[in-house]
Amino acid sequence: MTRATMIRSGSTLIWAALAVLGLDVSVAQAQDQTSPQLPFRFEIGQSLRVTDNIRLNRQSQGTTTALETTGRLGYRFSDGIQTLDLEAGGVFRLLDDPVEGNDSKLSDADLALDYLREGANARFEVQSRYARRDLAFDNPLNGDGLTDQDLSTSTGTRADVTHLLGFETGLNDPFGLRANLSQRERRYSDTTDSDLFDTDTTTGEVAGLFRFGQTSVLELNILQSRYEAQNTARTVRDTRRVVLGLTHAFSEITTLEFDLGHADVEERFDAIPGLENRESGVVTTLQLSRERRNGVVSARLDSNVTQAGRRNTFEVSRRFVLPTGALSLSLGVIDGSTTDPRAIGSINYRQDWRRSSFRAVLRRTGSVSETNSTVTETTRLNIGYDLELNPISRLSVDLRHANIHETGLAADPDRQRSSLDVSLTRDLGNDWNFVTGYAFRRSDQDDTGSAHSNAVFFTLKREFGAAN
Repeated sequence: MTRATMIRSGSTLIWAALAVLGLDVSVAQAQDQTSPQLPFRFEIGQSLRVTDNIRLNRQSQGTTTALETTGRLGYRFSDGIQTLDLEAGGVFRLLDDPVEGNDSKLSDADLALDYLREGANARFEVQSRYARRDLAFDNPLNGDGLTDQDLSTSTGTRADVTHLLGFETGLNDPFGLRANLSQRERRYSDTTDSDLFDTDTTTGEVAGLFRFGQTSVLELNILQSRYEAQNTARTVRDTRRVVLGLTHAFSEITTLEFDLGHADVEERFDAIPGLENRESGVVTTLQLSRERRNGVVSARLDSNVTQAGRRNTFEVSRRFVLPTGALSLSLGVIDGSTTDPRAIGSINYRQDWRRSSFRAVLRRTGSVSETNSTVTETTRLNIGYDLELNPISRLSVDLRHANIHETGLAADPDRQRSSLDVSLTRDLGNDWNFVTGYAFRRSDQDDTGSAHSNAVFFTLKREFGAAN
């Protein structure tokens, strides 16, 4: 299939979908007036995407044309006591690629189940999710959590499976009990980066809560977690933690939180018999929060034990409630047994106007990498602007940048990713939308250099059914 044929086929499919699925407006309105809203929601879309360097190589191997068919089905049930949400979706792609040639495949897939039952004095929760992504088409900067693995430029697929089982009783009693069991799996296939390896994490937590009136809560928390990685060293990490925490409200506007406990982290490497790493010690947290007339001010001191040694953090934050937006500021320092003190902090600003909105987030955090046990500093910048051009057209601009710096490695490598997305959405009526836009991606790594790509896309989609 040639690129020209794919483009013609894409146009045909888009208009065929519009003809088949487009219902007359008057009929749809009549149905809304006479029939109850169904608990289902549907989404279908057809996209044409052209990218000049989809693999972010230093030298582009050519242009990739993709015809994408997107489908999503959701179901929601709620009776006031229990809520069930089910959702399934996927992306089927027809490709004309300089490396893979002409190909067709189900690239992305999602399955999600959420069940919550909440009575007068107890809560039961089940969550299960499956998400598979084609790394060549995935933009890691769209997500909230970001790890050193996410900034890899390798192609292939990534599948994430998560399960959560939670139960809590005694919600309104002097004594309560909470138990959670979670599991997270990550699987890679057809990748070229040795840093992309399979991992499994299982965590169990039990907590007893003692409530003293309306002002104080004492919590005893016991946690155990195991992390297993299929890397070269075959890492196995066991974390055990026992913490006694107190939350006390001095007044309606002042709250103190104090935790004291012990943590033990044991790390071994099955591929290197006899090599072990163990860290243990006291863990503590002290936080004081006070509500102000226009927001909240708080200070937090934290001392924790990780596989990279002790980590101490001090941070002061202030949140302002503005007439048409919000502003949050934080500034602190993080220190560790293997690193020098480093500054951390964030600025989060949002402003809403009658026909537009602006948002900006600048954040720098410090943590210990789960995959290679090194101290990681992450700096992120997100800027977004939305403008309503007229009642049926909207313009969106999003700029994102992330830098991950890993200390403790011989070369101290940095990984950076940037993206710019500009899209124009037009409401065609009867739940149909037409979206067109431009996407820019850039990767910069100390060990491989920099590369960038440009893409344009055209999408016709329809969303209908029950509201989320």
